[in-house]
Amino acid sequence: MSRSSRPHFTTVFSNDIYKTPLKYLRTLLLPINMLVVAVIAWRVNSLFAGAMPTMASVKLSTGRPIRTKLVYSMYSRMSADTVKGNLMTLGVDFFVLEDSWCTRRTRPGCSMPEIWDIEDSQNVGKVPLCAHMSRSSRPHFTTVFSNDIYKVLKVSKDLR
Repeated sequence: MSRSSRPHFTTVFSNDIYKTPLKYLRTLLLPINMLVVAVIAWRVNSLFAGAMPTMASVKLSTGRPIRTKLVYSMYSRMSADTVKGNLMTLGVDFFVLEDSWCTRRTRPGCSMPEIWDIEDSQNVGKVPLCAHMSRSSRPHFTTVFSNDIYKVLKVSKDLR
């Protein structure tokens, strides 16, 4: 394949990447790299759960098993007992909590807790579980890692 006929990087990715300041890219990539570095040495068979973009990075970088679908209930208004039960059923060892998924709201009705309100109308009006977990993860979970973006919660395996 000649050099001119090979797909060019810019045909796959936007030219905007060349205009994006390196400092900005570092702010996007550094937090996830810090998370991956933190968890890479943990038990090889530990199962992680969290938001899909972060779990994709954990899976790709560490090879750890991940769960995503039911785990979004952490961003609902369900009780900690219910969410912990969901996570235990899935065999989750650690949940990667991202506060931005709890608080991000691009327009009315579009935050994760508001989306869950449609699915889980009986809990409308309660404080989202993720807001509680951002402050204190006890007694249902144990915080084992925390920075400005991520809080890794160990799922306590007791029957609480």
